[in-house]
Amino acid sequence: MLAGLLADPGVDPNEARALAERLELALLHAPPSDRLLLHLTAERLTLEDTAPRGPGPVAVDFDDPALRRRIRQATPRREALARAVGLKGGSPLTVVDATGGLGRDAFVLASLGARLYVIERQPVVFELLGDGWRRALDNPRTAEAAGRMTLIHADAAEWLPAGHGGDADTVYLDPMYPPETKGGEVKKGIRSLQRLIGPQEDAKRLFSAARAAAPRRLVIKRPRKAPPLEPGLAHFSIEGRQTRFDVYQPAIAGG
Repeated sequence: MLAGLLADPGVDPNEARALAERLELALLHAPPSDRLLLHLTAERLTLEDTAPRGPGPVAVDFDDPALRRRIRQATPRREALARAVGLKGGSPLTVVDATGGLGRDAFVLASLGARLYVIERQPVVFELLGDGWRRALDNPRTAEAAGRMTLIHADAAEWLPAGHGGDADTVYLDPMYPPETKGGEVKKGIRSLQRLIGPQEDAKRLFSAARAAAPRRLVIKRPRKAPPLEPGLAHFSIEGRQTRFDVYQPAIAGG
């Protein structure tokens, strides 16, 4: 549970008030101890854990050095995620990222030329994602890729059956790793998001909704050694060092 929103003195008070009202948060005058809070500065929006050994601020930054390095090295053939979703150089592809989160996988795919619908249902995470996306649109290094992303605040399990993603080639699901898992790119982000959101126990509900939408391809990201979300149904898998992408083809299987 969030303690509230802390805004720096230089922030437009109307912007801070509007954000607090959207999220139904109290405006704080000082950070409380051992709590989660949102911190709005003139530069960005962050999620912060004020516990003594908290993981530090979490923000969406599509221009951070680690992500830039990954994108510099990525090609549709070398990037396991790109191969899993069916991205090929020069061929257009539309992907629904049904569990947007901090948006890093979506941004990698957009950088490789895919068009993305990025769905996020959790209001605080959606605000963090939107803040990072708007900054990316204003940055010459990231604007082109960010322009291929459309952010949508919705529950993908309801959005997909309504037919909104009818032009999508691939639906991508990245159920949050459990806290004990060592895999995952942004460990501090995962820990803070786990504390904010709590256990996520509806991955199979999302899978069923995505499969019923009958895209050409449905991709589930899993820890490399974890069991499949739906054993026996994947057509093939692509493994990385820490993760595995299970690929389902519901249109071929008849839904």
